[in-house]
Amino acid sequence: MRLSANKNDPGYNPRWAYKACPYLNGKLVDKVVTVDEENRIIIRHATDAHGNVIVDLEKGEILKEWMHGEVCLRIVRKNGKCPEGN
Repeated sequence: MRLSANKNDPGYNPRWAYKACPYLNGKLVDKVVTVDEENRIIIRHATDAHGNVIVDLEKGEILKEWMHGEVCLRIVRKNGKCPEGN
């Protein structure tokens, strides 16, 4: 399954009514933009050592980080909590 918060991504669905919990190698990942189980990729906002999102000030864009590995997507109710580990 592929899900994305990016409107230009094929995994984007504005009617999605659930919360998606993305895991990489069994660990919950935050600040995720796109998750693709089939291609084993998570795209998330890049962060510094303090967990702050990194912005390219010249382009006015948030930097992205591509993560590869064992990707799992768990779906929970919209107000539900994501389990810490998969």
